[in-house]
Amino acid sequence: MPSSSDWIWKPTGEDFDLAGHIFNVDKAKRLITKSPRSVEPIRVEDFAPYLVDEIVRVRAAGSKKYQLDVPVIVGTMKSGRRILLDGWHRLRKAMDTGIAELPAVILTHEETWAIKWKRYPY
Repeated sequence: MPSSSDWIWKPTGEDFDLAGHIFNVDKAKRLITKSPRSVEPIRVEDFAPYLVDEIVRVRAAGSKKYQLDVPVIVGTMKSGRRILLDGWHRLRKAMDTGIAELPAVILTHEETWAIKWKRYPY
């Protein structure tokens, strides 16, 4: 099974905002580099509703830039629900090309909470 240490997690200056919860993607990448873990598959259909319902807006991602073998980063909420923090274009490309699973690195709830910038009061 691949490990997160098989990839170089380059900072890109990205944040991800989901309903007022802002996550520091660069901080997540540093955490993954510091604390390698297994890469596991996630089902595209589990995250697709965010794109279909336009909760997250991502244009068609046919570009070769979006490599589907690069793991996406998934956070874990207190409830246990998982959210995609990085890899929305790869998810879109997987949906558009009929790919059912993507490789993922999963953050624990504590790690997910630690990479949050702030939370709006609503």
